Amino acid sequence: MMNFNSKTIVMLRVGAVLNFLLAAGHFAALFLLDKAFQFYEIDGIMNEMASICAALPYLITVALVGGFIVAGIYSLSASGSIRKFPFEKLVISAIFFVFAGRAIMGAISLFINFQTREIVSTIIAAAVTFCYASATKTYIKDFFNKR
Repeated sequence: MMNFNSKTIVMLRVGAVLNFLLAAGHFAALFLLDKAFQFYEIDGIMNEMASICAALPYLITVALVGGFIVAGIYSLSASGSIRKFPFEKLVISAIFFVFAGRAIMGAISLFINFQTREIVSTIIAAAVTFCYASATKTYIKDFFNKR
């Protein structure tokens, strides 16, 4: 485990909670998937995918749930709350960059087509990004100091 300061440890734990909440929300959406797709206006593309394989939208959602759970578990590992996991630095940094990308794309989307639900999704992605920023900065500094 890296020697993180207490703020970074707290932020990693908050990031874990946010990822677990995202997982729970996506899991709950499995039972109302058509309505969720309509709400986010992705029902057209999901219907296309379902025409290829009826289970595909459900499998994608289950994969997202799994991804959020893995992100949460790795966050707990990096914070020292549970045992160290392999590839911890890589995974925590990847979580940071994926959510940062989502937040940036959301912000761009807001300029193109402003929608309230996109504000919420973008703020959540930015909040998760913020939770991993300090740990990722520490990992990157450590990487370049070793070279």
